[in-house]
Amino acid sequence: MHVILIFTYGISLTSWENSGILQREIELYKRLQQNHGIRFTFLTFGDEADEKYNYLIDNLEIIPIYKYVNKSNSKIFDILKTSFVFIKFKKALPKKAIVKTNQLNGAWLGLCMKIFLKYPLYLRTGYNLFDFSVKNKKSFPVKVFHYCLTQMSLFIADIYSVTSSVDRNYLKRNFLNTNKIFVTPNWVIDIRENSFEKRISNRVLSVGRLEKQKNYYTLIKSFSKSNIGIDIIGEGSLKSSLIQEATNFETDLCLLGKLNHNDLNEKYLNYRIFILSSFFEGNPKVVLEAMSKGVLVVARDNENIREIIKHNVNGILYDDRDNLNLIVSNLITNKSLIEELVTKAYIEVKEINHIDVVINKELQTYKEMSN
Repeated sequence: MHVILIFTYGISLTSWENSGILQREIELYKRLQQNHGIRFTFLTFGDEADEKYNYLIDNLEIIPIYKYVNKSNSKIFDILKTSFVFIKFKKALPKKAIVKTNQLNGAWLGLCMKIFLKYPLYLRTGYNLFDFSVKNKKSFPVKVFHYCLTQMSLFIADIYSVTSSVDRNYLKRNFLNTNKIFVTPNWVIDIRENSFEKRISNRVLSVGRLEKQKNYYTLIKSFSKSNIGIDIIGEGSLKSSLIQEATNFETDLCLLGKLNHNDLNEKYLNYRIFILSSFFEGNPKVVLEAMSKGVLVVARDNENIREIIKHNVNGILYDDRDNLNLIVSNLITNKSLIEELVTKAYIEVKEINHIDVVINKELQTYKEMSN
């Protein structure tokens, strides 16, 4: 069985490595090849530099799109060119294969390959692209494009995968031809424990891009003049202003920059509490990974997060009316409560999000599409 994986628009193997997530993102496909004999061809939005990564998986074929077309400064022209780029390397593609997208952003190439080359199309989405464009207040043309891309994908794809029931229900309410949608959540590679006493008792951890969506300004304000410090892993455009905000509110803030996936997973083991303060999320990998490493997740309530975190069952939910500093202060030294909630989080992540569970779903999907 052969699967052609189309990367997210703008993403390459080189950018995965530079972001520190290469090993995590490749692991699912590596195990599918090693344990189940699935062959892969990667269509990346990179150039010739991506070809050096063919050692990652046995029999991996890498076709960098920008080896065959020049990247345009205009996104519109770039989308048009990359939609039909397969014409230039058509002979290198297997005669029989499943085309899978890594996200909806970039799926135009998969849609064209489905239409013109007759490959079955497994359209995977990690988040609701149209809903995010609305919440991020993108321009009207961008919203229209994301809406049309979503609707066209629902019409054309053989399978449309989302990471949460919330996203599935949203699509069913707002789009047509939604009978082919199914849910496959994000996954974690392993589950590890570390004793409560070995974890930091006066700092909390947060992970994410330093951008408006993550709501770090409110988080910093919540811990003004607190004896609890905040460590944030991530980079972004708001770095300088967040540092200034922490100074203004006398908040103990440490920005740790970017870590690769392995180092990040080691870092989780040092903390008792992980805070997700985002205005909105999809099916956030950082929450699942924190849960898998025994960190108690305290998350700002929204419908997607509620699908993962059950309040006072496997984590804690809060809203803007709550005193976050007080919540964390009461929790951070409460060994019995943290261990009770963390134990339930371990169980849920193992049953729903462990990579072996997701691999079984992935294999079943491939088999159904091959029949």
